[in-house]
Amino acid sequence: MKKNDYRSIDIGIVAAYITSEATAQGLGSCILGWLDSDKIKKICDIEGEVRLVICVGYAKEVDRLRTKKRKAINELAKIIGE
Repeated sequence: MKKNDYRSIDIGIVAAYITSEATAQGLGSCILGWLDSDKIKKICDIEGEVRLVICVGYAKEVDRLRTKKRKAINELAKIIGE
């Protein structure tokens, strides 16, 4: 209608749902957006564009999630008007 391209938004929504459901099913997941598109197309015999890969599987028993390093909210945002 307005000639907007919503594919990137749709891909983000689908990626969020897939990874969320994988977690709910006891699976691990990894979203890969920085990849060698040509190699992926060759391995998977795909002709179209590869914009995102989501890996889903079981983690090894010894694998542990890394500790998240997050900045404090006051380093990221300034609340105005309180």
